[in-house]
Amino acid sequence: MKTTTIITAKIKPYIYDMIVHGQKQFEVRNESFCDAAFIRYVEPESGREFPDPVCPCTRRSSIYRLGPEYDFDRSSDGFVQALSGLSEAAFAEMFPNPGHFFAAYTGSINTLYAAPIGARISTLPQIFEEEQ
Repeated sequence: MKTTTIITAKIKPYIYDMIVHGQKQFEVRNESFCDAAFIRYVEPESGREFPDPVCPCTRRSSIYRLGPEYDFDRSSDGFVQALSGLSEAAFAEMFPNPGHFFAAYTGSINTLYAAPIGARISTLPQIFEEEQ
């Protein structure tokens, strides 16, 4: 038996569009991906799959292969922001830097995690076919 981990991430529609169009190639989070092999993106309000860009009346799989995780301390924010594909303002809004003293004082997490976003997976059975 093999365990396959798929994490679900709520993201803003414009960020998902960046993934679809290849402008965002790394997923960045302030929590570990916990050895997940795949990531599933959903709309933040409804928790549903995103509409198909070709046929907006239907939903398409928003599951992507996830590469190995890399962790970075907050002194690497500029590099991680570049990996994320986000603007400086969007990155700062999503991942405010608590600063070294504040993080140590409050116990805030002072690490960001990045993983490359791979190919889109069309269906769940496709994941299990690949494992055989």
